[in-house]
Amino acid sequence: SDTEELDSVKWDFGDPKSDTNNYSKKMSDVSHSYQNFGDYEISLIAYYNNYTDTIKSLISFEKPKADFTVSDICEGKDAFFINKSSKLFGKVDYKWKFGDGQTSTLESAQHLYKIGGVSQTFNVTFVIKTQFGCADSINKAVTINANPKSDFNYTSSNNKWNFTPSQLGNTKYRWKFGDGDSTISATASHSYKDGLSPHTVCLKATNAAKCISETCKQIATTGVSYTKPSGFKIYPNPNTGNFTIEIENPEKDISVEVYNSVGVLVKKVKMVEKVIGVDLDVTAGIYLVKVRNGDEVYNKKVSVVKY
Repeated sequence: SDTEELDSVKWDFGDPKSDTNNYSKKMSDVSHSYQNFGDYEISLIAYYNNYTDTIKSLISFEKPKADFTVSDICEGKDAFFINKSSKLFGKVDYKWKFGDGQTSTLESAQHLYKIGGVSQTFNVTFVIKTQFGCADSINKAVTINANPKSDFNYTSSNNKWNFTPSQLGNTKYRWKFGDGDSTISATASHSYKDGLSPHTVCLKATNAAKCISETCKQIATTGVSYTKPSGFKIYPNPNTGNFTIEIENPEKDISVEVYNSVGVLVKKVKMVEKVIGVDLDVTAGIYLVKVRNGDEVYNKKVSVVKY
């Protein structure tokens, strides 16, 4: 301020711990170094003739304390860095160093690490800086766990399909065979009862870090006959959609299901008779007839033609 016409001025920096250095005499611009963080009341006392005037102002020097939380994650997911630093007034600058060459200036941040299928641990540095230049920093580690490999191989022989994962040693495996059946063994074998359509087989693998990966493949199971040589008869075959089923050695619990070429149920009949007539309102094509007779299940193909 302009103090040329004043007799004298006195600055009181509100810092009694600095003893005599807490005061300064007449000058327009002054500087003062504070020994501790805290709130200080600054007074400018002006003297002119026999008059005195005082202007006061409050200034705060806060001690920053940097802190944040982060959790280990699986590959392909963002890591979330939550700022838990002490609350500060005024403008605060933030700087994140994620340990892979990438940075951020957000108050709280998230980051996607690229690890290429190999688990890695990164040292993360977080720096906070107040408007008065006071700073603090903290370092913490975050681990990005690689996902398990869920690819698999398969072989088949006489309607027995054998499935083997490409990576053994994972904590959990779950196979879905595409026909409603599943298993949780590491390796699996399965036989299909529907030979009209392909099936999508999926393997979901979970590793020790609880990371999950899933791979699905379509298995060409079409064209393979899975029918038993006995069990029931269909006549006539081919037909126009009307045919007769004759059950061999019928039990109490008998049912008939008819599926189209993509595995969709088009007809279901509950029956107790040895002979039953079936009437299908369908287009021409090959259909699978599934007969449940007690504990046995039999399948036969039937050809529907339209003249």
